[in-house]
Amino acid sequence: MSEFSRLGRGSGVPGDGIDKPIKKGKPGRPKGKYSDANPDCKRITAFIQKETHRNVKVKLAETDRYLSDVLEELLSEWVNK
Repeated sequence: MSEFSRLGRGSGVPGDGIDKPIKKGKPGRPKGKYSDANPDCKRITAFIQKETHRNVKVKLAETDRYLSDVLEELLSEWVNK
């Protein structure tokens, strides 16, 4: 048996966590009301100026809000005028 044959099999020590399966999915993706899992939502892509993007990120951090919530609010107001 090669010295490398155990690679990928874990250490053999129970409870070391190495033998746990790797979680698959999209890390960092939201799981809330605005997510791919919600059939009432649709993902969009848009281009905005870099300075606007930077300012939006700062404002979101200051107000502890999510971009999806702000966009939903602004776009709903705009289409209902």
